Amino acid sequence: NSSPIDTIITGSEYEYRVLSNGSFSWMIGYLGDNDNVFCPTTLPYHGDIFVYPEWKYFSILFIK
Repeated sequence: NSSPIDTIITGSEYEYRVLSNGSFSWMIGYLGDNDNVFCPTTLPYHGDIFVYPEWKYFSILFIK
């Protein structure tokens, strides 16, 4: 029931952040310490917004 701003602030306060593919996740990763941010390399959002070299990247594997 939190506002979008409260959600972003709360998410950015964690030591480790695993992001999904979107602007909310990007903002959560961008705020705070950038040493422990994990973000996807697949399913591009509208442009490459996950461009920070200190972030760690992972691939999403879909199994049917």
